[in-house]
Amino acid sequence: MAEAWTEKQGQYLAFSDNYSVMFGQAPAEGDVQRFFGTSVPTIQQMLKTLVETQLISRVPGKACSIALLIEPEAIPRLVRPGRSNVLSQRVPPRSGRLADQIMKAPREGGPRDANSTSPAPGRPFVPSGSGRQVVKCPAAPTRMASARAA
Repeated sequence: MAEAWTEKQGQYLAFSDNYSVMFGQAPAEGDVQRFFGTSVPTIQQMLKTLVETQLISRVPGKACSIALLIEPEAIPRLVRPGRSNVLSQRVPPRSGRLADQIMKAPREGGPRDANSTSPAPGRPFVPSGSGRQVVKCPAAPTRMASARAA
């Protein structure tokens, strides 16, 4: 069955669905605008189109009133604007000198050699010559310590 919406409309539907799941309410036009980085008239036109195609419903004059009229399983995966859908692209096999070095690099918690640039466990990594100093913050007092002082 062919989808009844365009790719961009599918992204608006996916955003509305994800937002509703995360925050327990439908997104306001401002939330949609901030996510997609478009103008208010663009958002309003898209929502009007989605209402006309009966993909969503809205209550005129009420904020956060977007309700999806399609099954959640039919909604496409949300892709952040400006990024391609990495999951749908074929990933070439790893090859080349850099990839070989990455694959041979020691894993976290594994043995380290003397020339390793990885920090020891529990220590922050600061590149040599960066001019940055690592400053450790004092531990915050716990309830037990404050009770002993009293």
